[in-house]
Amino acid sequence: EQIAATTIFLCSDAAASITGSHIAVEGGWVAH
Repeated sequence: EQIAATTIFLCSDAAASITGSHIAVEGGWVAH
């Protein structure tokens, strides 16, 4: 779900100004 939502966002016009970013899509493992 998280990967799909991030992918859809990155393919949308809303993400047009994002360049050179690191986006963590790890399903909450960092919180464990």
